[in-house]
Amino acid sequence: MEKEILIKHIKEQDNGLDERESKIKDSSYLMSQYGVFLVLALILMLRMIIGVDFAADMLMIMMGQATIQTFYLYKQGRNKKLNLSLAIFTFVLFLVSTYQTMVYYEIF
Repeated sequence: MEKEILIKHIKEQDNGLDERESKIKDSSYLMSQYGVFLVLALILMLRMIIGVDFAADMLMIMMGQATIQTFYLYKQGRNKKLNLSLAIFTFVLFLVSTYQTMVYYEIF
């Protein structure tokens, strides 16, 4: 009886991917996330080099992404203290850069 319940549960959870394909898919998402983070960092550096006095919007995007990533790692990973502290740190940077962006666009 338990075997039938287990088979039924596995069939319900089956999304057409085996473990290897699922790992490849997760790795591709992670690499694309790193790519986006790198592009945003390059844009931020270029703005600073060129002399654009405002770069908080790029920092806001980067810290928002980093906050979500570190919070997810806190919930799912093993190293809870480090990930929680990083999530709090990146969230504070996100709030500061959001405030600077709002001030720049005269929302505040």
